[in-house]
Amino acid sequence: EHLHHFDRDSLVALLAHNGFECVTLNSFEDGIRLRPGEAGPNILSGFFRKL
Repeated sequence: EHLHHFDRDSLVALLAHNGFECVTLNSFEDGIRLRPGEAGPNILSGFFRKL
């Protein structure tokens, strides 16, 4: 699961190159997974659709 680390631009570019359109990007998991004292954004989540 953690083999690759992406920022917003690189994740969108990789998936666009493979025929996917970005629907939305967010960091909603930070509200669930960040430990006390950690600062976000840390976890990038994306929803994509196949073109």
